[in-house]
Amino acid sequence: MNKVSRKSWSSFRYAFKGWQTFWNCELNARIHLGIAFAVIIAGIVFRISPTEWIVQLLCIALVIGSEMINTAFELMVDKWCKEIDATAAKVKDITAGAVLLNSFIAAIAGIIIYSPKLYNLVVQVFESA
Repeated sequence: MNKVSRKSWSSFRYAFKGWQTFWNCELNARIHLGIAFAVIIAGIVFRISPTEWIVQLLCIALVIGSEMINTAFELMVDKWCKEIDATAAKVKDITAGAVLLNSFIAAIAGIIIYSPKLYNLVVQVFESA
């Protein structure tokens, strides 16, 4: 294996190690990934369109990616700022706010995608009853 291949493979190993650390150390990681899994199952069950899949997958990536960045910032701030610092608190609040914003937008996208499908399902159930 040449140097470039080894370096590339090492990069993937570090990235997977980051995922493992994120999963093991962050409760929000498990929550977001659980919701992502449920939404993917819902997409399969409701047979969402390719465009809806793209929107859904982008929302999942946006929320989980921003949670990973938030976690990294929190770890750095906690390590470098041993005392309570106004700037450190602002950094943590802003990155948490980014996760909240992305989660809110993802929820709106989910409502737009799934509310017509759920409405049709409810109508079918009441019509067949």
